[in-house]
Amino acid sequence: MRRFRPDIRKISTKVALSYVCIAILQGGLSILTFNFVTTQAMEASLDDQRRKTGRLIESYITDAKNEMVITADLLSGQGKLANLLAQRETASLGYELSFYLAPLKLDAILLVDPQGKKIVDVGHSSISNILLKRNPVDSLDKGYSTTISGEGNRIQLWGLHEIVSNGRRRGMLCVARQLDRSFIGRIEEISGTQMLLALRKTILVNGRLGDNVFIEYSRRVTADPDLGTSGSIKSFVYRTTHFKDYPELELVYFIDTAPSMQMISRYVTWTLFILAATIVVALITAILLYRYIFQKPFAAFQDAIRRISSGDLTFKFSQTEETEFADLEREFETMTANLRKVERELQIRSRMAAVGEMVAGVAHQIRNPLAIMKVSAEMIRDTIPAEAGMVSAVPAEAGIAQKRKANAGIESAVAASAGAAQRRKASRRSETDIRPLVEMIVSEIDSLGAVVSKFLDFSKPLKIKSEGVRVADFLARVASLIPMGQFPGRELRVETAPEAALAVFDKRLMEQAVCNLIENGLAASREGSEVLVRAERRTGDSGGEFRIIVRDDGEGMSEEIRSQLFHPFFTTKSEGTGLGLSIVHRIVEEHGGSIDVTSKVGHGTEIVIVLREGAN
Repeated sequence: MRRFRPDIRKISTKVALSYVCIAILQGGLSILTFNFVTTQAMEASLDDQRRKTGRLIESYITDAKNEMVITADLLSGQGKLANLLAQRETASLGYELSFYLAPLKLDAILLVDPQGKKIVDVGHSSISNILLKRNPVDSLDKGYSTTISGEGNRIQLWGLHEIVSNGRRRGMLCVARQLDRSFIGRIEEISGTQMLLALRKTILVNGRLGDNVFIEYSRRVTADPDLGTSGSIKSFVYRTTHFKDYPELELVYFIDTAPSMQMISRYVTWTLFILAATIVVALITAILLYRYIFQKPFAAFQDAIRRISSGDLTFKFSQTEETEFADLEREFETMTANLRKVERELQIRSRMAAVGEMVAGVAHQIRNPLAIMKVSAEMIRDTIPAEAGMVSAVPAEAGIAQKRKANAGIESAVAASAGAAQRRKASRRSETDIRPLVEMIVSEIDSLGAVVSKFLDFSKPLKIKSEGVRVADFLARVASLIPMGQFPGRELRVETAPEAALAVFDKRLMEQAVCNLIENGLAASREGSEVLVRAERRTGDSGGEFRIIVRDDGEGMSEEIRSQLFHPFFTTKSEGTGLGLSIVHRIVEEHGGSIDVTSKVGHGTEIVIVLREGAN
């Protein structure tokens, strides 16, 4: 087997490369599809995580706010504080309030008068001073029970509650808790994210977020505050949560996408590896497919084509598998069968052309001597009185008995001539014996002249005069011309299909051809059988076809005889010139048609004249 030598110009190579390209494309599309799907899934997951984190943070802040409100309400309801406040014992107030800092986890407690001025504070005084700059009484008067304050890198959540005694507001108690790293850390543990708090986008409190990410976020917010709403920094995506009660406070949470990206990266790496392996497998498979599925039958097909092109039209393919090559081989076998048929027709044409030229020359050479012989014989006949013989003339179509009598006369004449030579003294045969011989000579010369005329007709070119013909009337006339008396015990049946009522051809020539085929069929048929003549119209591969079918129930013929059927001078009869079917073939061929012969020994013969509509 030949080695695999890829050539981009060959279809097989293109198919193999297409196979590999499809594998590559499939792998690439798989990667792109996975990236798209994974990205969409990750975005959906991040959105879901952001929503859950946002709700969790809001819930946590709300709980913290409620806790501060409850704490402020609890402390402001202490009667002892109200009494001390009424007595303005600030030292005792400070001492009493200090006991609540640690148990309630407060960073500062501030007590102010109804005008918002500090009465006493415990805890981180700096935190209390930040709130005093905003006058917490205004927030309480506006209906807020909590407020936010901040300065530097510190943010505080305050709970506010008034202290009322005897129906009068004696002051306002403010409790504070810093929203520092530890506060944010608790939210980070619950939500699984990293966060920072921002107050007025300038005061930032960082949780566990890395310094490089924190610094980059601070730089972005400083350059453009709108960039602090959402975005991505390195492997982190961030989003900002706003609080309805605290418009200036923002909680920014960061979700690390590095694990997801690492998973995608691992998948892409494995996908690329699998894609490379797939390409290798695809290439090997393509080579194997080429060698064992394509190259072997293709090489056999090429060899068959070379044999056919060298002239071996009898070659048959040995392919048995039902593949595209098998379909192609069947088409090639059909083509070679048609070529064999065309070759036979060309041989017949060639022989007929050569024989026609030869016959024309020979016939002309024979015709002139025959004319002289006939004239001479007639002159001899005319010198003998008619009453000298019993027969004045012998017709050309005399029977076999008469010919035998004439032959006996010829033999007598020959014997007499021999006797005259031997017996010089013998008398000459009477004139009554010579005249029948002369008449026979004239008759045979006429018969030979008819044969010569037939040869000349065969050699002449045919002139087709096509016309519209009523097929039923045409076949009826053909049937009337057949001498059925010469074929006792046979019947002739004529059929015309409805769709074949009209046809176009040369009525005179086609009449001659069909009569010849019918007479041959009747001669070949056995007694008690019939010959069928049928006209029909079919749609063939090349369009509409008018057909005349002559079918007999005779002995049929062998393939050898069938192949020579239309050759000039070929005949299986003891009498005849062998030109009848050659003339039929020529008439049909001049009409642009063809003759199909189907015959099998012992099963009769069917001859079909096929005239393609529009061809003549």
